[in-house]
Amino acid sequence: MVALSAAHGFAQISRGVPQAVVVHVECGTQSLAGAIHNAAKGRIPVFIFAGASPATLEGGARGSRNEFIHWMQDVFDQRGIVRGYMRYDNEIRVGASVKQIVHRALQFAYSDPKGPVYLDGGARGDGTADPAGEDRSIAEVAAHITRGLASRRRRDSCARSWRSANVHSSSLPTSGATMPAVSELVRLCAAHRRWRRSESVPNYCNFPSDDPLYQGSQWNEARQNIPRSLAADTILVIDSDVPWIPQINKPAAGARIIHIDIDPLKQQMPLWYIGARHIFRADAATALRQINERLDGIDAGCARAFASGRATTRSNMRERQ
Repeated sequence: MVALSAAHGFAQISRGVPQAVVVHVECGTQSLAGAIHNAAKGRIPVFIFAGASPATLEGGARGSRNEFIHWMQDVFDQRGIVRGYMRYDNEIRVGASVKQIVHRALQFAYSDPKGPVYLDGGARGDGTADPAGEDRSIAEVAAHITRGLASRRRRDSCARSWRSANVHSSSLPTSGATMPAVSELVRLCAAHRRWRRSESVPNYCNFPSDDPLYQGSQWNEARQNIPRSLAADTILVIDSDVPWIPQINKPAAGARIIHIDIDPLKQQMPLWYIGARHIFRADAATALRQINERLDGIDAGCARAFASGRATTRSNMRERQ
């Protein structure tokens, strides 16, 4: 409880930098006591890691049980002790997923509404005794979630990069539930012909299938589902639960990924990430309309500047003549 209270105070004075609190299995979890309530209700980001009793008895895996206490401190649902207060809870089942699970937990801790997260180590298969793997497909820091596209600075940054990039807009399985989202997407792609569209397991009609910019749909075929993404500078993912399957198909290395979703955290999926640089929690129709308006404004400004430049050039020519 003292450790969690200290982490709570540090998060407040540092304006939201989370600290890690390490506790001893289910006994240490219970000893967090009222500090759990304070962190949850105060929306304090904190990373809590707890040990767990080994899951094997006779040396079937590294780290098998070898002390009396390993039986006494094994409970059916250790995470359930604090689940009602957590933004996210999970267990580390194999060493190879340590990095992904930790990033995923911190993404929840950082994203509004902020709060504590809880991991326990190796409750199944003595996973933390395995060597940690390395997966280069995930960013070193998982991006936190931005509410909407309200920030003009962030909208401008995205819009300017989209205007000059080869953009692939990927996967809107549910956005077609609202016609305005479809209309805004068609408008966007029609105005900026560098954009291409594909879908991953769509639930609705999201884009005209007879449009030249349409790249098709991906179901369970073991093939690259977005051929043009290999040359794309930017991938825009909208309302997609599984835009690609990393072992089978994924964007080119170094592609700038931007994610817009009504549920960007995918709160019902324990392990999920796509390596997005910017993540926005927003309604697809509203976000696409904002993008279109900003891109139209940029294009109009460029046109005025071009016209002004031509007028200045003609005036200079007359003066020289």
